[in-house]
Amino acid sequence: MVCKGVSLSELEAIAAQVGVRLNQAREGGVRVPFVRFTLRPIGEGYRRVDLLHYEKARRVNAVCYHGHCAFFDLLFDRFPAATVESARAKFAGFESYAEQRDSIDGWEGSEFSGKVRFSTQCRCGDKEAPRG
Repeated sequence: MVCKGVSLSELEAIAAQVGVRLNQAREGGVRVPFVRFTLRPIGEGYRRVDLLHYEKARRVNAVCYHGHCAFFDLLFDRFPAATVESARAKFAGFESYAEQRDSIDGWEGSEFSGKVRFSTQCRCGDKEAPRG
């Protein structure tokens, strides 16, 4: 994802406070500085699991929906004018994020393999994953 309006060191501090880390973070931009990065889990906290393709939930080296929300909540609390663009959404400040927060919990999978919500692909509440 790409974030504008926040420095790399500030993003690293937010990630550390949430309990995730920045991966492949790099700064760019001449006129409009930005930071490009992905989020990765630290240990088992906010770790996404694959519930679709395995009998047991397979650990994935990705941050779950709840971890992303915790990161964005803190980011926009500290920097309400920041912008973030990812493959799934574009947030132009706090108000844009607040409007879209619940709608980004989409479905993953197919009719063949079944579908699960992003928010159920983790152990954040040890909840049963409803299939669509």
